[in-house]
Amino acid sequence: MAGTIAGLSPTHITGLFAYTFSFLACAGRWLTQKKFDAGRRWFGVLTVVQFVLLLDMTFSWRWKVHALLVREAVAEGVYNERRDPQLWVLIALGVVLVVVSLWVIYRWRARRGLALAMTGTLILAVLWCTEAISYHAMDQVLYTVAAAGVRIVGLSWCVAALMVCVGCWIDAARR
Repeated sequence: MAGTIAGLSPTHITGLFAYTFSFLACAGRWLTQKKFDAGRRWFGVLTVVQFVLLLDMTFSWRWKVHALLVREAVAEGVYNERRDPQLWVLIALGVVLVVVSLWVIYRWRARRGLALAMTGTLILAVLWCTEAISYHAMDQVLYTVAAAGVRIVGLSWCVAALMVCVGCWIDAARR
């Protein structure tokens, strides 16, 4: 494949950078907080989630989960019946994303940076689920090349990771 470095596509490299920066931002914010409060605990949780997402990007766990789901569907003889359930799960994920994001923004309105970092992490988790589900129409959107060989999903990782990084910075600047 043209444009790859050591077998990594530009999208994969973009994802590795995005997840690395968001992990480091959360870890840095968690480690630099002096007092142990709810915000510090949440930055600890975000650090763990970002680290798991970075490991996933490194070892392609989302595709192993996807392959397992496909194997199970084929073994059960329901592979061709997967489209409607996939769509309903994606709709449910979208509703959960909106509802939880609104709750986080309301709950942490006094700590906008933390709310932004939490929302960015939630978006990254929903993107992970969306890729693991692999609904064909959504895949066509996510895996369209947008710029410099980077697919839309890679740009989405960057935007969400940027939300996390900016959220960590805002939280640190306000404290």
